[in-house]
Amino acid sequence: MMDKILLGDVLHSVLCFQKIKQIYTHKDMYRFTTADIDLSTLKVDIVLRNKEILEWVIQHPEYDYKKLLESPYSNDELFRFFKIYYEDIIFKLNKYFTEDYFIRLSEIENM
Repeated sequence: MMDKILLGDVLHSVLCFQKIKQIYTHKDMYRFTTADIDLSTLKVDIVLRNKEILEWVIQHPEYDYKKLLESPYSNDELFRFFKIYYEDIIFKLNKYFTEDYFIRLSEIENM
């Protein structure tokens, strides 16, 4: 079982400032991006921890995330967003570990 405090802390940070009702695809995560994104200062330890937490989340779709987070969003909306956020983590880590430290606007347009 995942530690509820850690789970809640990470998921709250993931949701911070996100309008998840407007995010249905990975590309939607970058809808307001106007320039290339530099990943050279990515806090890999935090991203890897978030990846681990989100892997657990994806394996437990039945968990009541709405209740845990006291969220106005439905469990389905939260789970959909967490899967997209996880996809973004994998995308960033792949770029970082291949030493491609930029997410280019052209990549975003072609997502």
